[in-house]
Amino acid sequence: MESDRKKTNPSTEEALGDVSERLELAQQASGVGVWDWYVKEGDIEWTSQMFELFGVDRNQDKASFGTWRRVLHPDDLASAEARIGKALEDRADLHNEYRILWPDGQVRWIQVVGKGFYDADGQAERMIGICLGITEHKRIEASLKESDEYLDNLFNYANAPIVVWNPQYRITRFNHAFGALTGLHSDEVVGRTIDLL
Repeated sequence: MESDRKKTNPSTEEALGDVSERLELAQQASGVGVWDWYVKEGDIEWTSQMFELFGVDRNQDKASFGTWRRVLHPDDLASAEARIGKALEDRADLHNEYRILWPDGQVRWIQVVGKGFYDADGQAERMIGICLGITEHKRIEASLKESDEYLDNLFNYANAPIVVWNPQYRITRFNHAFGALTGLHSDEVVGRTIDLL
């Protein structure tokens, strides 16, 4: 009879265990790592996903600022630390992006969001946050920027005059060939209707 009751009314420990397992599964599926920093003590805890994001072996390294500083890209270390300090000073949420270096030399991008908690005197006690790997997003972003720059160059340096207008038939931009052909400058053309042509 008692075992039946346990199945229908799990203890608090069992319920927390279930929640913890679900949280761990959600983190693995989403690729999100969770961290918990006890500011006054200097201690920090990471979920297993944090070790994976940072390319760190949890059997050889522990969650610490020393480990974090070691994997952070040297060019991003000062700004990452400054953003943490600024968020705590301003009692604002932490938002950051930085690069890390994996042991095999790969550069990976991480997005960070954190929230601070403060005592009655306004001193930071704790900050909790998440890290998300955004390397692929950054690759796509860089690729799109490169494509945009390429198209801009084609547009600007094409031998044929090109004019672009919006749905209201107002000119939004034109290329060098059009400017050379007409002798018109941007302030004489942009915003005007295409009847100018």
